[in-house]
Amino acid sequence: MSRIVAAVIGVVVVLAAVEASITHAQGPPPAAGASPSPIAVSQEPAVLKIILDAGWKLDAARLRLPKVQVAQKEELERQDWTEYVYNAALRLYVTSDNNTDIFAVLVDTREPRYAGFNQPLFAEHYHAYRDGSYVVVVPVHPVNAEVFSKLKTKMWTEEQLRQELGAPSFHEPFQGGSVLTYAPQGLSFMGDEGQYQLESPDMNVNYETHQRNERESVAKRLLGQRNRIDRALTKQSPDGRFAAGIMNFGDRWYTTKLVVREKGKLEQWYDFAPPIPDDLLWLDAHTLLVATEANNDNLAWESIDVRTCAVQEVERIAPDMWPVDFGVSGPGKFWYTTRDGQKHEVTVPNVTPDAAR
Repeated sequence: MSRIVAAVIGVVVVLAAVEASITHAQGPPPAAGASPSPIAVSQEPAVLKIILDAGWKLDAARLRLPKVQVAQKEELERQDWTEYVYNAALRLYVTSDNNTDIFAVLVDTREPRYAGFNQPLFAEHYHAYRDGSYVVVVPVHPVNAEVFSKLKTKMWTEEQLRQELGAPSFHEPFQGGSVLTYAPQGLSFMGDEGQYQLESPDMNVNYETHQRNERESVAKRLLGQRNRIDRALTKQSPDGRFAAGIMNFGDRWYTTKLVVREKGKLEQWYDFAPPIPDDLLWLDAHTLLVATEANNDNLAWESIDVRTCAVQEVERIAPDMWPVDFGVSGPGKFWYTTRDGQKHEVTVPNVTPDAAR
C-alpha cells in the first residue's frame, strides 16, 4: 500500500521578547528572488540583541528565550545544520557538531514583532541580507591575515581545521567528497579522502572579498529556501486557513515532497511518490486529495487530513488506466477520467460537508 509519511520540519517556540524601536527609516523591501543585498543599524531588534549578548551561542541565548518545543536536523537539502524555529517567523541555524554555535538568524518581517528588521542593519560583527520579506543575519568573525595565509598554503584534515577554526557551520557532501563551510569566518574547504583545501586557494585572493562572498552565499541559500517554499504554496484551502504545494529540492523523483502550511504555523512535510498528474485538490477545508504512485506502478488516490496528518488510501488504479483528468464534484467527492474515456465518481469517507474546491 502506498503511504505518505508526515514529517514536521523545524521547531515551534513562542517568543515573548518585544522588539526594540529602530530610528532609521527605509523604503519597502525588494521583490523576492532578487539578489540579497546587505542592509545596514544603530540599534538592534530585541531578539538579535539577545543573540549578540549570548555571543551567538544557543546555550546562552536559550536562557532568555522560551523553552524549545522541537529542534530538527535539516532534511530538505544536503547540509547537516540544525534548524530551530520559533513561532514560524524566527529561525536559528546551528552547527550540528556542537549544537550551540549559531551561524545565521532568519526572520519573516511580515510578522509584526520582527518588522524592526526592515530598518537598516549594520555592525562590524554581523551582516544582514534581505530577499522579499525575509532577512538573514550572519555573524562576522574573520580570521587574521596570518591565519588566512596559513590556510591557503596546505591541505588540511577535518580535525586540523577544527583545531584551527573550531566546528564548521555545516558539511555538504557531494559525489566523492564534501565541503566544510565556516559561515562566520567566510571560509569553505573542499576535499575528498579526508584532505581539504581552501576553496579559491589563489595566493593573491583578497580575503575581504572572499569572506563577503562566502557569507552572502550562505544567506542566499537560506533566503532562497524560504522563498521557494512560499512560491510552492499555491493551493489555498476553501477557508484560506491552509496552503499546499509540491516541491522538489533535489530535482530527483525521490526528493519530491508535499508541503502544507497553516497560517502562522510551521510547514508540514509529506514524503510520497510523484503526483500523477501533478496537482492537488481540497475536498473540504482541511482534507487534501493527492494522486501518488503506489506499488507495481499503480496509482493511488490518498486523502490527507492536514489537521492531524492522517492519511488514507481511497482508490487505486491499474497502470494502464491512469487518469487523464480529475476534479472535485462536491464536498468529499471527486471524479477522474481514465485513458479509456470512462468517468469515475468517488466518495471519500470521513470528509466533512463544507465547501470544497
